[in-house]
Amino acid sequence: MNRRTDSNLVKIIFAICILSITANCFHLFRPMPKNAKKFEISVQKYDRSYFAVFPEDWSGKPVPAVIALHGGFGSGRSMFHHTGLGELANKHQMIVVFPDGYRRSWADGRGSTSADEKNIDDVLFIEMLVNRLSSEGLIDPKKVFLVGHSNGGFMAQRMAIEKPHLWKTVISVSSQLSLPLLKNPKSKQSPNVSVYSIVGTDDTLVPYAGGYVRKGAEILSAPDSFLRWKEWNSCVGDPKESKINFTSQNEPNVTLIRSVYMSCSNGKKVGLFTMEGVGHVWPGKTSSIPFIDMGYETKNIKGTELVSEIILDNLNE
Repeated sequence: MNRRTDSNLVKIIFAICILSITANCFHLFRPMPKNAKKFEISVQKYDRSYFAVFPEDWSGKPVPAVIALHGGFGSGRSMFHHTGLGELANKHQMIVVFPDGYRRSWADGRGSTSADEKNIDDVLFIEMLVNRLSSEGLIDPKKVFLVGHSNGGFMAQRMAIEKPHLWKTVISVSSQLSLPLLKNPKSKQSPNVSVYSIVGTDDTLVPYAGGYVRKGAEILSAPDSFLRWKEWNSCVGDPKESKINFTSQNEPNVTLIRSVYMSCSNGKKVGLFTMEGVGHVWPGKTSSIPFIDMGYETKNIKGTELVSEIILDNLNE
């Protein structure tokens, strides 16, 4: 075997390894369950896609819905497999929807993603998706929840500001308010919607204390975002607080602090769930993106359980 053949063989092996890693990280070939169906909707001349997971014993009557937005480089499929949010469909008789961003990104308003740079109207896409599910009689339009992680969390914050009437509650994970959103004219109207944030103090990508995100606009700190939503929702009194310390022989100690304003206008709530010592993660899961330091990945705090807790606490409010 000559040097050229050796070189080509190395390149082929390297390409196979990269493909394997990519497929594994982004769940490209993992099948979706039988109760999940893929749909498309035309927006801005683009065919946008999403998976919907239906309850297996669903009667066909309108049920609550959860829209789950993936992080950057992700997809609806990867969000399903990585978070386990699809299990809410059978556990709580809900339809859980996993949309696909444009080129694995969302136009969250910071101006730095592929979708932002292409002027993709993701606000319109998500609004059309919700209206479609509602008009088809699949979901209860008064019980629609929005959940987003990272880039998807920033997009969730944008949807909360621009389309607050669509949501029963908005939950963002590993994300805060960005300065471009504060300059959005819609924010001047004091959006009235329940908003919760789940964030880690040791996030290496989205700083808990605020500042600049890599290749992104300046963001508020998590506490400042919390207070801004408190002001917009005209919350009064002190937040209800609880603290849980998690200790384990197998991992460092972490602390979960829940702070929730319970008395806000029109029965809304505003919450901040702070994970002390935790990084840029979906809590309880291992990061799906290799070679990037995300900060500490706790297994003691379960992100999907926290999201489920928030949804159930607000479902019949």
